[in-house]
Formats: sequence, structure tokens, C-alpha cells
Amino acid sequence: MKFNWQHYVSEQLHWAESLLSRAEDCEGNERQEFYILAQSTLRDASRLVGEMSIDPRA
Repeated sequence: MKFNWQHYVSEQLHWAESLLSRAEDCEGNERQEFYILAQSTLRDASRLVGEMSIDPRA
């Protein structure tokens, strides 16, 4: 079974969007933590997209 990377990246983007939305509902450190998690998720998804564009077999 081949892993569906496109679906995984799509799910990561949805997760980051959810984290950003939750951050908007929070204040202080909690808000910052959600932003950091969202940034990390987007960074990981971006890295994966870069890897997929280098090796289209992924």
C-alpha cells in the first residue's frame, strides 16, 4: 500500500488552520503556544511538499 502524501499534507494544512483558529480564541501564553504549533505544522508540511517536488515518486 502506497502512503498518500498529498492527503497527509492536506490534513496538516487543515490542522494548522484549526490551531490558528484556536489561537484567535485564546490570550497570552496559550495563544502563543497555538501559534507556535501552527507554525511548526506549516513548516513540516512545507518541507514535505519540497521533498515531494524533488522526488515525484513520494
